[in-house]
Amino acid sequence: MTEKEAFHLSALTLAWVGDAVYELHLRTALLAESHKASTLSRLCVGFVNHGAQSRVLSALEPLLTEKEAQILRRGRNANGSVPRGGNPGDYRRATGLEALVGYLYLSGETDRLKELFSMVDKEYGIESSR
Repeated sequence: MTEKEAFHLSALTLAWVGDAVYELHLRTALLAESHKASTLSRLCVGFVNHGAQSRVLSALEPLLTEKEAQILRRGRNANGSVPRGGNPGDYRRATGLEALVGYLYLSGETDRLKELFSMVDKEYGIESSR
């Protein structure tokens, strides 16, 4: 997909893809921590939730380009439903992060995605074996 095609997808579609890419990255990175499925699941759930994603986004935001910040804002401002009991601000910020990840993935910006994921891993204290 071209950068232009990815840019014109809806923010929620980008977030839908980004959610899967983000979780797959963390699942892969966590293999260095354990090989027991129950432990991996517990660790992953701690990192792939709107509260944790909102916190890690705080460290990433100052490093984003203007275009990346624009994608982030689109995702954050998208009209999606917030799960019951969730913090709406955290949920919207997490959606913005997922939209950015989806955009970078779909537009083929893998080097930039790896760079951001490296920072995510550092924020979470994950020693990636890759």
